[in-house]
Amino acid sequence: MKPSSEAVKTRRAAVIFVATCLSAVAWAQPAAQQPQPENQRRMQAIAQSTKQNAQLLKQYVWTMRTEIEQKGEVKGVRLDQVRFDIDGNPQRTALTGPPEGKEAAGIRPRPKRRRQKMIDNKVEDKQEYIQRLMSLSGRYLTPSQPSIQKLFQTGEFWQGKGPTDPVIRIEVSNLVKPGDALTLTIDPQTKKPLQARIETNLDGDPVSVVADYRVLPNGPSYVARTVIQAPEKQMQIKIENFDYVRQGATPLAAGTPGVGTGGQ
Repeated sequence: MKPSSEAVKTRRAAVIFVATCLSAVAWAQPAAQQPQPENQRRMQAIAQSTKQNAQLLKQYVWTMRTEIEQKGEVKGVRLDQVRFDIDGNPQRTALTGPPEGKEAAGIRPRPKRRRQKMIDNKVEDKQEYIQRLMSLSGRYLTPSQPSIQKLFQTGEFWQGKGPTDPVIRIEVSNLVKPGDALTLTIDPQTKKPLQARIETNLDGDPVSVVADYRVLPNGPSYVARTVIQAPEKQMQIKIENFDYVRQGATPLAAGTPGVGTGGQ
């Protein structure tokens, strides 16, 4: 007995519905889970662009402004000149900074000498913690070659579609420390980063980092503004990079200390 025309139409509709659902599921999956040659080519292009950008950036000298805030109050502001040494490590030279000693950590000196050692220890501990926070942030934002390779080899690749979400996102876990997470947003046209969001920890306490990137005229991209937050310490560090100068050239991305052009 042949099925009725209505039954045939119903079956066809069901098949179309299932096929549409399966297509939607495949569309929603991250590109990293779809081993397509096109996605691999894009990842390789981004990785190559990242390496080239890091090499170009080493030719520049710039100014970095660091602002330390704790419990909603600014405790210190410092200006440094930054350049890369022969080994490719960033080196800072202080231009201005907060007063040294107790005031640098927001602790006022007291006349009682018996408390001097306690105060000095607090200052040293806080300064050391700040340096460790900035160093941890730098391990993500100025990664080593092994970290770059791990990022592009193990990260999940997401390609946005349409005018509302055209960017590329790469997500990776356990990049620097166990349990951390990095989300890197990239411009699909230039292959340059737009923003990095990091969730990590220091001494077991949560630390978040948000970094916004800019591009120098006819030059590399750079971390223009960075905000590091350590909620357990009620501490926030804002870093701004500006006045980039290629050695032997005129200033680029000029900014005003206190305003900058975005942060590290």
